[in-house]
Amino acid sequence: MSLDTGFRNEDSDLAADELSISATGVSSASAASHYYVRDEKFYMESVTFLAGRTLFRPPVYALPKEDGIFAAMFELPNGDGEGSSDENPIRLPPDVTAEDFHSFLDACVPMPGGPPKLSIEEWMSVLKLSTMWCLDDLRNKAICSADQEVATLAENEDRVIDKILLGKQYRVSRWLLEGYEVLGRRDVRLSANERDRLGMASALRVWELREEYWAWTRSRPTRPSAGYMNAYAMGARVEDPVYEDRNKFDFQSAVQKIFAEELNLDPNYDPSGMAQSSTSSSSASFM
Repeated sequence: MSLDTGFRNEDSDLAADELSISATGVSSASAASHYYVRDEKFYMESVTFLAGRTLFRPPVYALPKEDGIFAAMFELPNGDGEGSSDENPIRLPPDVTAEDFHSFLDACVPMPGGPPKLSIEEWMSVLKLSTMWCLDDLRNKAICSADQEVATLAENEDRVIDKILLGKQYRVSRWLLEGYEVLGRRDVRLSANERDRLGMASALRVWELREEYWAWTRSRPTRPSAGYMNAYAMGARVEDPVYEDRNKFDFQSAVQKIFAEELNLDPNYDPSGMAQSSTSSSSASFM
């Protein structure tokens, strides 16, 4: 008496069915797709994209599902099978480079060992594509992830313009608020190169911000500087008075008012929410 008769019968039935399918003249691939059952969890669909000359085939489950341009690329019925193979990929717009899309997928697709650490340039690619395709969740993730590195740009006055330009390019209001405050607080005026990089409209607004700051400061109480009496007695040049309330100027409100046109380009900009946050920490860092 054989113990594996049932298994042999099952194998025999399967072989007979496969022979029957082959006998019909239908291709084995087509036959298999009709005969076999796909596991609901571990049969993963994928889609092929072409960015520049580079092909990508990520799993569909890991891609952003927010309604919009990106989801429509692979969720709408496709009569010609676009995205189903290397020969017929979904072709991304010319301004989406292979490097951009690689960074985008790095931020979306979970990998063994946890998410990779992206550089600020790679997060800018993620920010570029998430903004282009109206993916708000991924856009917020890119902004939060890049915040720390972008913040260091404002600590170096030579690079604060870079931070503002990134804020303008990707419509990130808080980078604009922080960058313009640095320009308003500092003692030196904009250089010719900085004016050229910012553009005339933004440069004039920076000038307006600084004028408003100094007009407010000059209206506040003053006290003689430390060396005032000694300098006066010796006939030397008298130092400028110290404006006691200088660091109490509300830069955040002033920037919100003067740069409203630029700030409102950020789809997530909330002036009322910004107004509730205290500016004391940013003020202390420039005292």
